[in-house]
Amino acid sequence: KTVVARAIAKLGGNSVDSGNYPVILDRDVFASLLGYYVDAAVADTVQRHSSFLEGRLGTKVAAGKVTITEDPLKKGPFYSYFDDEGVATKKKDIVKRGVLQTYLYNRETAKKDGRETTGNGSIESGKIGTDYGAIYVKPGKQSLDDLAARINKGVYITELGGLGTGMNSESGNFSCQAEGFTIEGGKIRYDRPIALITLSGNLLKMLSQISGLDNRCKLDSSGFCVPDAFIKKMAIGGN
Repeated sequence: KTVVARAIAKLGGNSVDSGNYPVILDRDVFASLLGYYVDAAVADTVQRHSSFLEGRLGTKVAAGKVTITEDPLKKGPFYSYFDDEGVATKKKDIVKRGVLQTYLYNRETAKKDGRETTGNGSIESGKIGTDYGAIYVKPGKQSLDDLAARINKGVYITELGGLGTGMNSESGNFSCQAEGFTIEGGKIRYDRPIALITLSGNLLKMLSQISGLDNRCKLDSSGFCVPDAFIKKMAIGGN
């Protein structure tokens, strides 16, 4: 019923004027973008000098409201007591209150940096690599409606298209098609769907612009449990 209702609500969507808007990212959209952000914390990528998080350990890489945790020991479909190298897994903060705490290591990449493996070793096609699962973003206490109440004129993004080709994983810059609804006078206008727009930005800047996170959080099929995110300002391309 939820899927049908959301599909019907999107019928007849129009574009909006191009500009910078306060934006709320639906939790599924936020999870899609966050996947590329966490990928940038994988040590393999950092050591190839292909990560926008290179050299940023111990520095602020997101707003203070943001804590990103990997918890493979939490009961659920993604729990694991050991990685593929036989190393015991553990709960770890990747970003804590906006500060980058660690990269994700297997034995080989940890040795290169003179560190301990984080228990993220993974075997794929007979080769050792690095992987992660069960990523959690600490939710806020507000509701989605509470986030919207802070916006006079903005956009609620519920769907992205073409993110795979529109994302530059080395720089964190992205530009992709998007859909959603207008936010007017502090309310999400589900009777005013938006289509034919482009959402552009940079992952580091986007996370630094997070002004609020709501309390809606559910583990999805990709292994992410994140809330909806209120971004102070993002570029929307439209009319």
